[in-house]
Amino acid sequence: MKYLDKAEVIGEIISLYDEVTRLTHENIALKTSLANCNNNDDDDCEPDGYTKRPWFIKIYQAGREHIWDEYGKREYYTMSVRVKEDEDGNRTAQSFDAWYDYHYEKFPPFMSKEDFKLEFYPELYEKYKVEKAKALGYD
Repeated sequence: MKYLDKAEVIGEIISLYDEVTRLTHENIALKTSLANCNNNDDDDCEPDGYTKRPWFIKIYQAGREHIWDEYGKREYYTMSVRVKEDEDGNRTAQSFDAWYDYHYEKFPPFMSKEDFKLEFYPELYEKYKVEKAKALGYD
């Protein structure tokens, strides 16, 4: 194991501060560029102009539907929401996050659990609302 002397440690810390400063400036430049793009309708603002092209949107939507069909629908077993009842008879349903964490364990290899949740939040939340209504007896 190589130990650094005091001067080398100080030099490494200074270089880390320089890198943080560089990344901060790069982040500011990217945010400014994005803000300018949001005000324009140019294809130049998007990476290669792809995201505004109809064929790109169709490919994105087809891929998204395929992922939802394979990983999101989960119709082969119950997706019920747990309900707790206190001594006074008040019923409280399981939160969306707890329901999602309990029922969704398999994801595409290129997506994390949080990425999947962010991408498919509208569909997931709609499914949760239906299951919650069933669990609470509102359906």
